[in-house]
Amino acid sequence: MSALQVKIQDCDSVENSRSSRMAVPSASASFSLPSRTFVKTIVKLFAKLILKLWRWASSFVAIIFFLAWFYGGILPYAVGFIAIMSLTYHLCDTLLYQPEIPVESRLFIPSPASYGLPFESLEIHTQDRVKLHAYLLKQQNSRNGATLIYFHGNAGNIGHRLDNSKGLFTKLTCNILLLEYRGYGHSEGYPSEEGFYLDAQAAYDFVYNREDLDSSKIILFGRSLGGAVAIDLASRCDYRDRIRALIVENTFTSIPDLAKVLFPVGVIRWIPRIFFKNRFESSRKVSSVVCPTLLLSGLKDELIPPKHMDELFKRCSSNMKKMSRFPEGSHNDTWHCKDYMPRLSEFIKEVLSITKEMKYDPYSDNVV
Repeated sequence: MSALQVKIQDCDSVENSRSSRMAVPSASASFSLPSRTFVKTIVKLFAKLILKLWRWASSFVAIIFFLAWFYGGILPYAVGFIAIMSLTYHLCDTLLYQPEIPVESRLFIPSPASYGLPFESLEIHTQDRVKLHAYLLKQQNSRNGATLIYFHGNAGNIGHRLDNSKGLFTKLTCNILLLEYRGYGHSEGYPSEEGFYLDAQAAYDFVYNREDLDSSKIILFGRSLGGAVAIDLASRCDYRDRIRALIVENTFTSIPDLAKVLFPVGVIRWIPRIFFKNRFESSRKVSSVVCPTLLLSGLKDELIPPKHMDELFKRCSSNMKKMSRFPEGSHNDTWHCKDYMPRLSEFIKEVLSITKEMKYDPYSDNVV
């Protein structure tokens, strides 16, 4: 996946994904037009969005034509600008949420049974009455270990994370709740930022109220977009003091910040944040995170620049925070790196060895 790929696609365990790399203006050039591929892709995306919102789009076209015909002047241009900004606002969903990539992701969900994993297939209800699908991978002595709530990326379904989950389950000896966001896989509803936050809260409440799981050992794990979901939950007053630890991998500071990287067009820098329908402002929220935090950063991440992870580490308010960098780690495959599991295991063991009443000793320079 290219750093300048137009669709934000990061299905963690889906093989054979293909991406095209956009042309980047050279430092010596004073001005460079966007590549033909980039322009064609943007046109296709806008056309797709207009087809979805054809009544709304045709109404704006009619209004602009009417104003231009009878009044002229700057008014039609102002209305046109508002229309384009509104299209951009709605385009966020089309770009960000990819529940149907790869094809049939809403229909076929791989089962943990095919990986030899013990599991329960669950239905979790959110505050706004949306039914979510989830898998719970349980250890034989489920109350003895921690429970990892796994928030996945923006594409595919929870079945695509089972290969990674099997490694976590066997090497970390923890229970794992794989949550399927609304609008993904077999879950009801439609994807949205606020909806994802409600999904995360429902997942936590479900684990917290299970008698066969230790409610004092709940760890949040989020990769890519899932990292933003995990950070939001860990920053909330109702939850942050009850979360044992937070682990995020290859995530971003915010969607507006990421858009500047994904779209090599200067005008993106001037779009006000209000026109971003989804913002996922992790850089602001992470300052409210107080639980032990581990950040896993792949330095060869081709989608999200590692500096985003550096900024989150800097802003995180936890007294026990640690950054682990993997020189060969890419966006989707950092978990394949040699020292990945040992570092994860070491962090979790350290967190579980500290009682809740003890103050965490600060990590002033815990970067490896």
